[in-house]
Amino acid sequence: SVASDYSFTAPGIAPVTAGVAITAKNLTAAATIGGTLTKVYDGSTTASGATLLASLGGALAGDTLGLSANLDYNSAQVASATTIAATGAATLQVLSSGAGSVASDYSVTAPTIAPITAGVGITPAPLTVLGQLAANKVYDGSNLATLSGGSLGGLVLGDQLTLTQAGTFVSLNVGTAIPVLASNTISGAAAGNYALTQPSGLVANITQLGSVTFVGSTGTGGTNWSNPANWTNNVLPVAGNVGTVNVPSGATVTYDALAGATQLTAINNDGTVNVTGGLLSLFSLQPITSTGNTGSVNVTGGGLSIANVMKAADFSLSGNATVTGAGTFTVTNSFSQSAGSAINMGGAVSITQATGPLAVGNVSGSSVALQSGSGGVVQQAATGLTGFLTVKTMGGANLANVGNTLSGFAVADVSTNVPSSGNIRLVNNGALDVQGISLANGSVSIETHSPITVSSPITASGNIVLAAPTASPSSNITINSTVTSTAGSISIAAYNNFIQNSNLSAALAIDVGSVAGSLTFGPGAYSIGNPVMYSVNGAPYMPPWIASTLSGGATDFVVAFLDQFQAVLDAQQMASIDDPLGLKQRGQEGIVVEGEICKP
Repeated sequence: SVASDYSFTAPGIAPVTAGVAITAKNLTAAATIGGTLTKVYDGSTTASGATLLASLGGALAGDTLGLSANLDYNSAQVASATTIAATGAATLQVLSSGAGSVASDYSVTAPTIAPITAGVGITPAPLTVLGQLAANKVYDGSNLATLSGGSLGGLVLGDQLTLTQAGTFVSLNVGTAIPVLASNTISGAAAGNYALTQPSGLVANITQLGSVTFVGSTGTGGTNWSNPANWTNNVLPVAGNVGTVNVPSGATVTYDALAGATQLTAINNDGTVNVTGGLLSLFSLQPITSTGNTGSVNVTGGGLSIANVMKAADFSLSGNATVTGAGTFTVTNSFSQSAGSAINMGGAVSITQATGPLAVGNVSGSSVALQSGSGGVVQQAATGLTGFLTVKTMGGANLANVGNTLSGFAVADVSTNVPSSGNIRLVNNGALDVQGISLANGSVSIETHSPITVSSPITASGNIVLAAPTASPSSNITINSTVTSTAGSISIAAYNNFIQNSNLSAALAIDVGSVAGSLTFGPGAYSIGNPVMYSVNGAPYMPPWIASTLSGGATDFVVAFLDQFQAVLDAQQMASIDDPLGLKQRGQEGIVVEGEICKP
């Protein structure tokens, strides 16, 4: 039979509920921790970047299942966060389903999730400093800077940190807008959880310190300038960082090569300063006390540069050391200089040797004044003097080096009418203006290799020699003021022209000659000597006052004779005043009249 062989009326079937159910499909599961195992510190233990990597077996086709669990670090702190582990039971998740499955359609035995340590950690959170400023300061020998006004940006809520502000100048020297490198630090329980970023663009000024005092000694810090321990508060006066340096009485400071180049406003020196290296530049060098002049300066190496005023009682310069600058240079008591050293100033140079001879080397200045006692003034070998030279000496002066390039020359302080004594000898290159020579005892010899002009009187007891012997059209000698030898002769030799605009007077002979030029006489010029001789190119020459006397009548002759005779008497009276004992040659003054010597 088959079903179609029967007819059937469907009965009513009642639903059943008792004992009815579909059991959850059982799954197999395994899980590990993966994903990003590090994070930036945020104050919590949540492993926000970590994930649970699950393997589930038995899911219906079309269903994608997963497990989730809370993953946390073992610590919220950077230093101690070393493990990530699941906290609480893992939860089944239906990530996607083709049949409309939900998590309750499955059953799973929670897998064991092993904690992970490899590659686990919390990195510090970035922290910035906001609103920070660097303060200006006065030079203190260090590069430390003072910072203020800073606050922290980037703190996790609840953390409390203390900011300690500090920094350093990139240079410890005086300057403006000097970059400052911040070196701030943080402290507090959570400090290790942050990475502090220092601010940039900080600048401040360092201004000059007024003064420091040398406090070193041979027994403690030594004498070297370059040792900070030798100075007040360890503040080293180098570069242009200090205005004034004080050297107390009895102290010795050695400016050494390690001090480099230093610029000062002044050294108040009552001690001893030895310059052995480097370059010390000064605007002034002077003693501490107003009545002092007790300090001494010795330059044996390096150099000393002076911009304004240099003043010392005792000074020595040796080796190849130099003193240079635009200012003035004054030594008041004792001075020594070797041949290889040099003084080259833009201002006046004044050197006094109280006792013994004054020996100078290369010296130049706008003016140079040399003064010595009984020892006189001499030059080192192969050196030169430059500027306008004034000599005041009781022992004469021998300045015969061909390196001299003086513009002018004078002997004795004519303004106080105090004559010098001793023989004066000068050799010079270049035009020379003689601005007065007053010698109580001694002779004068001046030789130049360019013109000589006598602008103020020359007076000496001994012989006076003026020579411009160089074969040159400029080798002229011009007499614009009186030249007087009270007990000697006058000799003047010009290679080119001789111009006499004033009077010559000598106890002995007057000999004037031009080798290749001419003789010119101003109105009223005359000469008194015994005898008086003029020559041009080796041939005798008759000056105009003699020529006019010879060509005139008897009256003219008598008048001229009497005038010149009276001049001789006046000269004799002056000689008697200078020589009350009558030791000088008298009665030998003469006047050339018609070629004969007339004696009063």
